[in-house]
Amino acid sequence: MPASDPKGFHSILEILDRFLSKPLPEQWGKWKLDRDRRAIYYDGPHEYWFSLGQMNSSAEVLDWIVHLHEEKWATPEDIGNLVAALDDIFDLQNNLCGCGIEHRFNAKEHIARLFPSPSESPGVN
Repeated sequence: MPASDPKGFHSILEILDRFLSKPLPEQWGKWKLDRDRRAIYYDGPHEYWFSLGQMNSSAEVLDWIVHLHEEKWATPEDIGNLVAALDDIFDLQNNLCGCGIEHRFNAKEHIARLFPSPSESPGVN
């Protein structure tokens, strides 16, 4: 989908996408979203967090999932909730790995659109 025009105009597809998309949850089990830091963190007996802007490929997403699976404290439920969180945030099959094909993806741009900082939000007239 084309990016918004610098003057603040949006395509009809962007507008429809915003109105039709489901609201993003704030929590998946013990995983919580930190919109301000553009990060996800584990709110359990072990502190763990990572920036969402560093997941630019299906390999990077899989690397995080496997890395956390190898942690002794992460339960199968924690891993499943992490996958659900990443799918809700990134729409994995559409943006990273649909049809088993690696797609080019810029996580920082995606996250900036999903969680605009106050200085990036369009003004209301």
